[in-house]
Amino acid sequence: MHKTLIGRIQEKKTLNKALVSDESEMIAVIGRRRVGKTFWT
Repeated sequence: MHKTLIGRIQEKKTLNKALVSDESEMIAVIGRRRVGKTFWT
């Protein structure tokens, strides 16, 4: 099953920028409880 972000255009840009960067990157994902910040594949 492939998971995708719906909407969240700015967030996708930030994640893709970090993904293609040649330097180490750290991303903090914050938000309310039970809003899907983590998932199991």
